[in-house]
Amino acid sequence: MGDTVEIYLGYSGPAQRLAHRVAEALDLVGYFCSGEGCLLPVDGRPLIGVDGWGQLALDGTDRNLDAGAEPDEETTAYAPYGFELSLDFRGPREQLGQVIFERLAGLGLPMAYGDYLQIRADFRPGRGVRQFPPDTPADEQGRPVWSDLPSVGDAVSSGERLLPGDPTTGGRVVVFDASTLLQIIPLVDEDGRWRWSGPVASVLGTVSDNDLGLLLDAALHPRVGSGHVGREVIDSAASASRLSVEDLLQSRGSVEVRAESGEVVVVGCGPRSDIGDAAGPVIDGLVDSLSVSAPPEALGRMVREVFNQLTARFGPAGRE
Repeated sequence: MGDTVEIYLGYSGPAQRLAHRVAEALDLVGYFCSGEGCLLPVDGRPLIGVDGWGQLALDGTDRNLDAGAEPDEETTAYAPYGFELSLDFRGPREQLGQVIFERLAGLGLPMAYGDYLQIRADFRPGRGVRQFPPDTPADEQGRPVWSDLPSVGDAVSSGERLLPGDPTTGGRVVVFDASTLLQIIPLVDEDGRWRWSGPVASVLGTVSDNDLGLLLDAALHPRVGSGHVGREVIDSAASASRLSVEDLLQSRGSVEVRAESGEVVVVGCGPRSDIGDAAGPVIDGLVDSLSVSAPPEALGRMVREVFNQLTARFGPAGRE
């Protein structure tokens, strides 16, 4: 095998939604998106009992960029898949990759696992995981072993419907504008008190409104609950921004985004003083809303407009 191993996913929807669902499935504290791709840090200890951090890089494949190929034109076992997760890990990389591959089967998407020379396994919804003999070529020489391209096409055609969360779920997220990064932090209601929850999306501030809206939508409608709640989550967001928790919370304010009764409500909040209470102090007059069916670009644009109003009120230092 080479320096990395790859997991290929049959999915035709937006990369931002896929990144968030992968982070949920692996129960990550957080991940990073730039608009060009996403990076997901993976701790080896809870997955395979080995100390060390790996990194999953999510990117589109050639098929995702040019979706005109027909099944009979495919030349490798990976050609039908729209996205690739490349794992870099200074340890038993193949073992960690196999565990991640099996965890991601819960997404219900067709997948393949291997490297650029050899395919090790694949997965089909309804059929499960199929392990291949050692040294099975991923190119044409291995076609008699791995070929089942029509089932990939059938599964990919329905894959986009599998990844959205429950649109009836009333989710809530907080967005902090922390220097060059936007920190998107889901909230969870525990006994009437809102608490920080994973996975946190650390997003380059220059991403498009559409990219921002897609990430917000994925965080608003989770598929599964996070195992990371409370102080470790806000610590992670602050660390990613190279700020103390206090500096992050007491900056120029934040924006809360709430899914409520068929609407998405965007609320401007002032600086926070209580680390344990994730619900921020709402500022009068900084409330707007749009339909839950509005395009992602509209949501991303509205969040940025509220941040502009926060800057006008508090200034860059977070003081009125």
